[in-house]
Amino acid sequence: MKKTKEEKIKLHEEHIKKLLKKIEYHKKQIKKLKTSSSDYQLLLTNEKWKLKRKEILNEQGKKCAVCGCSTSLQIHHKYYKKNKLPWEYPNDAFVVLCKNCHEKEHNI
Repeated sequence: MKKTKEEKIKLHEEHIKKLLKKIEYHKKQIKKLKTSSSDYQLLLTNEKWKLKRKEILNEQGKKCAVCGCSTSLQIHHKYYKKNKLPWEYPNDAFVVLCKNCHEKEHNI
């Protein structure tokens, strides 16, 4: 049985409503990611993280574990656990990487 013009319009309107809900959901997810990312960056300015970073550099040597470079060094978390602060991990959860290798590790 063929649908009337009004029925087709109603179906399209319902589809649009569903799409708009999906868009709103994804906007909220993006906002969460941006917020959590900026919050994480703020945590990396904490004195406890600075001390942990220094400890890792001294323990593992001040060079990239991948390429041996000694400039633009960063500390990479091998894994993350929910509700753990960056400095609350054991030292073996970190590896020293240069900025370039760190970006490669994260596929940036």
